[in-house]
Amino acid sequence: MSRIHLALLTGGALVIAGVALVTWRTRQGSRSPLASLQQLAQAVRAKDRPGIEQFLDVRRAAESVVNEALSTAAALDTGATPELRTFEDMRSSLAALVELNIWTFGP
Repeated sequence: MSRIHLALLTGGALVIAGVALVTWRTRQGSRSPLASLQQLAQAVRAKDRPGIEQFLDVRRAAESVVNEALSTAAALDTGATPELRTFEDMRSSLAALVELNIWTFGP
């Protein structure tokens, strides 16, 4: 193979690799964490529930808040066990209440 053919083949491969890299970086930019947060913020401002649920599992977030609050309360006051059991029994109701507050929060 002549040097010209080899140079053209190498140049073509570099062009294809460059185009592939630019395409990949462009697509990654639209799926970056910053882009996701910006889309979530737009959905919150527009009060777009399906848009919010695309980025945030509200039910699991509410359950996580309740679980963390109950475990923190138990760690801070070990003598309050009977009172905490009452709240432990109401865990699902508390999570539903927190979820409702997430959806209704705002102006």
